Amino acid sequence: MSDKISAILSRIEDIISKLNFEPLKELFEKLGLGRLFSKEISKRFIATAFLVIVLLVGAVSLVTVLSQRKDPAVTESTAGSEITGQEGETAFASSNYEDFNGNFLLLLNDDDSDDVHLISVVNVDSAQNSLRFVFLNKNATCTVNEFSGTLSEHYKNGGMVQLASAVEKYADISVKRYLAGDEENFEALLTSLPNINVNIKEQVEHSHHGIGFIIEKGNRALTPSMFLKYFLYLCSQDNSRSVAELMVTLGINLFSPENDATVQKNAELLTGSFETDISAVDLLTHSGALKKMTSQCDSMFLGIELGFEKFR
Repeated sequence: MSDKISAILSRIEDIISKLNFEPLKELFEKLGLGRLFSKEISKRFIATAFLVIVLLVGAVSLVTVLSQRKDPAVTESTAGSEITGQEGETAFASSNYEDFNGNFLLLLNDDDSDDVHLISVVNVDSAQNSLRFVFLNKNATCTVNEFSGTLSEHYKNGGMVQLASAVEKYADISVKRYLAGDEENFEALLTSLPNINVNIKEQVEHSHHGIGFIIEKGNRALTPSMFLKYFLYLCSQDNSRSVAELMVTLGINLFSPENDATVQKNAELLTGSFETDISAVDLLTHSGALKKMTSQCDSMFLGIELGFEKFR
Protein backbone atom coordinates (compact mmCIF):
# COMPACT_ATOMS: atom_id res chain seq x y z
CA MET A 1 0.00 0.00 0.00
CA SER A 2 2.85 2.44 0.90
CA ASP A 3 4.53 1.75 -2.49
CA LYS A 4 1.32 2.66 -4.30
CA ILE A 5 0.97 5.91 -2.35
CA SER A 6 4.62 6.80 -3.07
CA ALA A 7 4.04 6.16 -6.75
CA ILE A 8 0.96 8.40 -6.74
CA LEU A 9 2.88 11.16 -4.93
CA SER A 10 5.73 10.94 -7.44
CA ARG A 11 3.30 11.27 -10.32
CA ILE A 12 1.63 14.29 -8.71
CA GLU A 13 5.07 15.87 -8.03
CA ASP A 14 5.97 15.45 -11.68
CA ILE A 15 2.80 17.27 -12.70
CA ILE A 16 3.36 20.02 -10.16
CA SER A 17 6.98 20.56 -11.31
CA LYS A 18 5.65 21.78 -14.63
CA LEU A 19 3.43 24.46 -13.03
CA ASN A 20 4.35 28.13 -12.59
CA PHE A 21 4.70 28.89 -8.86
CA GLU A 22 6.10 32.44 -9.18
CA PRO A 23 2.85 34.26 -8.25
CA LEU A 24 2.42 32.01 -5.22
CA LYS A 25 6.09 32.48 -4.24
CA GLU A 26 5.71 36.28 -4.38
CA LEU A 27 2.65 36.06 -2.15
CA PHE A 28 4.53 33.97 0.42
CA GLU A 29 7.41 36.47 0.41
CA LYS A 30 5.02 39.38 1.05
CA LEU A 31 3.67 37.46 4.02
CA GLY A 32 7.19 36.85 5.33
CA LEU A 33 6.99 33.14 4.56
CA GLY A 34 9.41 33.06 1.63
CA ARG A 35 11.81 30.74 3.43
CA LEU A 36 9.09 28.06 3.51
CA PHE A 37 8.73 28.13 -0.26
CA SER A 38 11.61 26.06 -1.61
CA LYS A 39 10.82 24.27 -4.85
CA GLU A 40 11.64 20.88 -3.37
CA ILE A 41 9.49 21.33 -0.27
CA SER A 42 6.59 22.88 -2.11
CA LYS A 43 6.30 20.02 -4.57
CA ARG A 44 6.17 17.39 -1.80
CA PHE A 45 3.85 19.54 0.38
CA ILE A 46 1.37 20.33 -2.42
CA ALA A 47 1.40 16.76 -3.70
CA THR A 48 0.66 15.37 -0.24
CA ALA A 49 -2.04 17.96 0.46
CA PHE A 50 -3.68 17.23 -2.88
CA LEU A 51 -3.74 13.49 -2.15
CA VAL A 52 -5.21 14.05 1.33
CA ILE A 53 -7.97 16.26 -0.11
CA VAL A 54 -8.84 13.65 -2.73
CA LEU A 55 -9.04 10.94 -0.07
CA LEU A 56 -11.22 13.13 2.20
CA VAL A 57 -13.62 13.97 -0.62
CA GLY A 58 -13.90 10.30 -1.51
CA ALA A 59 -14.58 9.35 2.11
CA VAL A 60 -17.29 12.01 2.52
CA SER A 61 -18.97 10.92 -0.72
CA LEU A 62 -18.96 7.29 0.42
CA VAL A 63 -20.51 8.16 3.80
CA THR A 64 -23.21 10.26 2.10
CA VAL A 65 -24.17 7.45 -0.27
CA LEU A 66 -24.28 4.90 2.55
CA SER A 67 -26.44 7.16 4.75
CA GLN A 68 -28.95 7.68 1.92
CA ARG A 69 -29.18 3.93 1.34
CA LYS A 70 -29.43 3.14 5.01
CA ASP A 71 -32.54 5.17 5.90
CA PRO A 72 -34.51 6.39 2.89
CA ALA A 73 -37.75 6.32 4.93
CA VAL A 74 -36.55 9.15 7.16
CA THR A 75 -35.78 11.31 4.14
CA GLU A 76 -39.20 10.67 2.59
CA SER A 77 -41.03 11.31 5.85
CA THR A 78 -39.23 14.59 6.41
CA ALA A 79 -39.98 15.77 2.91
CA GLY A 80 -43.64 14.85 3.28
CA SER A 81 -44.07 16.79 6.51
CA GLU A 82 -42.94 19.99 4.81
CA ILE A 83 -45.56 19.99 2.02
CA THR A 84 -47.57 23.22 2.07
CA GLY A 85 -50.68 24.51 0.38
CA GLN A 86 -50.79 26.99 -2.48
CA GLU A 87 -50.66 29.96 -0.12
CA GLY A 88 -48.14 28.47 2.29
CA GLU A 89 -50.45 26.91 4.83
CA THR A 90 -49.60 23.53 6.29
CA ALA A 91 -51.32 20.79 4.29
CA PHE A 92 -54.71 19.90 5.80
CA ALA A 93 -53.78 16.23 5.95
CA SER A 94 -51.02 17.03 8.45
CA SER A 95 -53.27 19.18 10.66
CA ASN A 96 -54.95 17.95 13.83
CA TYR A 97 -56.30 14.46 13.33
CA GLU A 98 -58.63 12.50 15.57
CA ASP A 99 -61.26 10.04 14.39
CA PHE A 100 -64.78 10.42 15.68
CA ASN A 101 -67.94 8.37 15.86
CA GLY A 102 -71.09 10.09 17.02
CA ASN A 103 -74.70 11.03 16.30
CA PHE A 104 -75.55 14.52 15.02
CA LEU A 105 -79.08 15.97 15.05
CA LEU A 106 -80.05 18.14 12.08
CA LEU A 107 -83.13 20.36 11.71
CA LEU A 108 -84.32 22.74 8.97
CA ASN A 109 -87.27 25.11 9.50
CA ASP A 110 -89.60 26.87 7.10
CA ASP A 111 -89.04 30.65 6.88
CA ASP A 112 -92.68 31.64 6.77
CA SER A 113 -94.22 29.24 9.27
CA ASP A 114 -93.56 27.02 12.25
CA ASP A 115 -93.36 24.03 9.93
CA VAL A 116 -90.28 21.79 9.96
CA HIS A 117 -88.78 20.67 6.64
CA LEU A 118 -86.37 18.13 8.05
CA ILE A 119 -85.41 16.33 11.26
CA SER A 120 -82.60 13.84 10.82
CA VAL A 121 -79.98 12.03 12.87
CA VAL A 122 -76.66 11.36 11.15
CA ASN A 123 -74.14 8.89 12.50
CA VAL A 124 -70.64 9.90 11.43
CA ASP A 125 -67.85 7.32 11.69
CA SER A 126 -64.64 8.71 10.23
CA ALA A 127 -62.61 5.58 10.96
CA GLN A 128 -65.03 3.50 8.84
CA ASN A 129 -65.59 6.35 6.36
CA SER A 130 -69.34 5.97 6.75
CA LEU A 131 -72.44 8.15 7.10
CA ARG A 132 -75.77 6.71 8.21
CA PHE A 133 -78.99 8.74 8.13
CA VAL A 134 -82.34 8.30 9.83
CA PHE A 135 -85.06 10.75 8.81
CA LEU A 136 -87.54 11.27 11.62
CA ASN A 137 -91.25 11.93 11.35
CA LYS A 138 -91.83 15.37 12.84
CA ASN A 139 -95.17 14.08 14.19
CA ALA A 140 -93.60 11.21 16.20
CA THR A 141 -94.51 11.65 19.87
CA CYS A 142 -92.69 11.20 23.18
CA THR A 143 -92.61 12.62 26.70
CA VAL A 144 -89.63 14.42 28.19
CA ASN A 145 -89.64 16.23 31.57
CA GLU A 146 -93.45 15.99 31.79
CA PHE A 147 -93.88 17.59 28.37
CA SER A 148 -95.64 15.30 25.95
CA GLY A 149 -95.94 16.08 22.26
CA THR A 150 -94.61 15.60 18.77
CA LEU A 151 -90.94 16.16 17.93
CA SER A 152 -91.94 19.37 16.18
CA GLU A 153 -93.78 20.54 19.32
CA HIS A 154 -90.78 19.68 21.51
CA TYR A 155 -88.66 21.94 19.32
CA LYS A 156 -91.19 24.79 19.49
CA ASN A 157 -91.42 24.42 23.26
CA GLY A 158 -87.74 24.21 24.19
CA GLY A 159 -85.57 24.63 21.10
CA MET A 160 -82.80 22.29 20.05
CA VAL A 161 -81.83 21.30 23.58
CA GLN A 162 -85.32 19.93 24.28
CA LEU A 163 -85.58 18.40 20.80
CA ALA A 164 -82.25 16.60 21.33
CA SER A 165 -83.55 15.20 24.62
CA ALA A 166 -86.77 14.13 22.92
CA VAL A 167 -84.90 12.36 20.12
CA GLU A 168 -82.64 10.62 22.65
CA LYS A 169 -85.71 9.40 24.54
CA TYR A 170 -87.67 8.44 21.41
CA ALA A 171 -84.80 6.59 19.68
CA ASP A 172 -82.88 5.38 22.76
CA ILE A 173 -79.64 6.88 21.46
CA SER A 174 -77.15 9.53 22.51
CA VAL A 175 -77.00 12.77 20.52
CA LYS A 176 -73.51 14.23 20.47
CA ARG A 177 -74.11 17.59 18.72
CA TYR A 178 -76.88 19.44 16.92
CA LEU A 179 -77.22 21.86 14.00
CA ALA A 180 -80.41 23.80 13.26
CA GLY A 181 -81.53 26.66 11.05
CA ASP A 182 -84.09 27.95 8.61
CA GLU A 183 -84.10 28.63 4.88
CA GLU A 184 -82.46 32.03 5.36
CA ASN A 185 -79.58 30.50 7.36
CA PHE A 186 -79.16 27.79 4.73
CA GLU A 187 -79.05 30.23 1.83
CA ALA A 188 -76.56 32.47 3.69
CA LEU A 189 -74.20 29.48 3.93
CA LEU A 190 -74.70 28.54 0.28
CA THR A 191 -74.01 32.10 -0.88
CA SER A 192 -70.44 31.80 0.38
CA LEU A 193 -69.80 28.89 -2.02
CA PRO A 194 -69.43 28.77 -5.81
CA ASN A 195 -72.21 27.09 -7.77
CA ILE A 196 -72.51 23.43 -6.76
CA ASN A 197 -72.52 20.65 -9.37
CA VAL A 198 -75.44 18.26 -8.88
CA ASN A 199 -76.68 15.34 -10.96
CA ILE A 200 -80.42 15.96 -11.40
CA LYS A 201 -81.94 12.52 -11.97
CA GLU A 202 -85.34 13.73 -13.14
CA GLN A 203 -86.56 17.11 -14.37
CA VAL A 204 -88.11 19.13 -11.55
CA GLU A 205 -91.10 21.42 -11.98
CA HIS A 206 -92.14 22.88 -8.63
CA SER A 207 -92.79 26.12 -6.77
CA HIS A 208 -91.09 27.82 -3.85
CA HIS A 209 -93.20 30.26 -1.83
CA GLY A 210 -95.59 30.52 -4.77
CA ILE A 211 -92.92 31.11 -7.43
CA GLY A 212 -92.51 28.31 -9.97
CA PHE A 213 -89.16 26.97 -11.13
CA ILE A 214 -87.79 24.27 -13.43
CA ILE A 215 -84.54 22.30 -13.09
CA GLU A 216 -83.73 20.19 -16.12
CA LYS A 217 -82.38 16.65 -15.90
CA GLY A 218 -78.60 16.11 -16.07
CA ASN A 219 -75.48 17.55 -14.48
CA ARG A 220 -76.27 21.09 -13.41
CA ALA A 221 -74.28 23.80 -11.65
CA LEU A 222 -76.88 25.05 -9.16
CA THR A 223 -76.78 28.59 -7.81
CA PRO A 224 -77.26 28.98 -4.04
CA SER A 225 -80.92 29.89 -4.53
CA MET A 226 -81.60 26.96 -6.87
CA PHE A 227 -79.69 24.49 -4.66
CA LEU A 228 -81.92 25.48 -1.74
CA LYS A 229 -85.09 25.11 -3.86
CA TYR A 230 -83.98 21.68 -5.06
CA PHE A 231 -83.15 20.58 -1.50
CA LEU A 232 -86.56 21.68 -0.19
CA TYR A 233 -88.26 19.99 -3.14
CA LEU A 234 -86.57 16.67 -2.26
CA CYS A 235 -87.62 17.09 1.39
CA SER A 236 -91.23 17.63 0.29
CA GLN A 237 -91.07 14.40 -1.72
CA ASP A 238 -89.73 12.38 1.22
CA ASN A 239 -86.84 11.35 -1.02
CA SER A 240 -84.51 10.37 1.82
CA ARG A 241 -81.60 9.03 -0.22
CA SER A 242 -81.47 12.03 -2.54
CA VAL A 243 -81.66 14.41 0.44
CA ALA A 244 -78.77 12.56 2.10
CA GLU A 245 -76.73 12.56 -1.11
CA LEU A 246 -77.29 16.30 -1.50
CA MET A 247 -76.13 16.93 2.09
CA VAL A 248 -72.98 14.91 1.40
CA THR A 249 -72.39 16.96 -1.76
CA LEU A 250 -72.68 20.14 0.29
CA GLY A 251 -70.25 18.78 2.89
CA ILE A 252 -67.70 17.93 0.21
CA ASN A 253 -67.90 21.47 -1.16
CA LEU A 254 -67.45 22.91 2.33
CA PHE A 255 -64.58 20.77 3.59
CA SER A 256 -62.58 19.49 0.62
CA PRO A 257 -60.87 22.65 -0.77
CA GLU A 258 -57.07 22.32 -0.83
CA ASN A 259 -56.59 25.69 0.82
CA ASP A 260 -56.83 25.33 4.61
CA ALA A 261 -57.86 28.95 5.01
CA THR A 262 -60.92 28.33 2.80
CA VAL A 263 -61.90 25.23 4.80
CA GLN A 264 -61.58 27.16 8.06
CA LYS A 265 -63.67 30.00 6.64
CA ASN A 266 -66.39 27.58 5.52
CA ALA A 267 -66.40 25.88 8.93
CA GLU A 268 -66.84 29.26 10.62
CA LEU A 269 -69.68 30.13 8.24
CA LEU A 270 -71.39 26.82 8.98
CA THR A 271 -71.26 27.28 12.74
CA GLY A 272 -72.00 31.00 12.44
CA SER A 273 -75.02 30.65 10.14
CA PHE A 274 -76.82 27.96 12.13
CA GLU A 275 -77.81 27.34 15.73
CA THR A 276 -75.34 24.72 16.91
CA ASP A 277 -73.28 23.45 19.80
CA ILE A 278 -70.48 22.40 17.44
CA SER A 279 -67.52 24.47 18.59
CA ALA A 280 -64.36 25.72 16.93
CA VAL A 281 -62.47 23.26 19.15
CA ASP A 282 -64.55 20.37 17.76
CA LEU A 283 -63.73 21.40 14.19
CA LEU A 284 -60.03 21.85 14.95
CA THR A 285 -59.78 18.52 16.76
CA HIS A 286 -61.38 16.60 13.90
CA SER A 287 -60.24 18.71 10.94
CA GLY A 288 -57.93 15.99 9.62
CA ALA A 289 -60.69 13.38 9.80
CA LEU A 290 -63.09 15.67 7.94
CA LYS A 291 -60.51 16.19 5.21
CA LYS A 292 -59.90 12.45 4.93
CA MET A 293 -63.61 11.69 4.54
CA THR A 294 -64.20 14.35 1.88
CA SER A 295 -61.11 13.22 -0.05
CA GLN A 296 -62.39 9.61 0.01
CA CYS A 297 -66.00 10.40 -0.87
CA ASP A 298 -66.00 7.91 -3.76
CA SER A 299 -65.49 5.03 -1.32
CA MET A 300 -67.72 6.42 1.45
CA PHE A 301 -70.55 4.23 2.73
CA LEU A 302 -73.84 6.15 2.67
CA GLY A 303 -76.70 4.38 4.41
CA ILE A 304 -80.36 5.30 4.87
CA GLU A 305 -81.52 3.46 7.99
CA LEU A 306 -85.07 2.73 9.11
CA GLY A 307 -84.08 2.09 12.73
CA PHE A 308 -81.42 3.14 15.23
CA GLU A 309 -79.66 -0.16 15.96
CA LYS A 310 -76.42 1.07 14.37
CA PHE A 311 -76.62 4.45 16.12
CA ARG A 312 -76.19 3.08 19.62
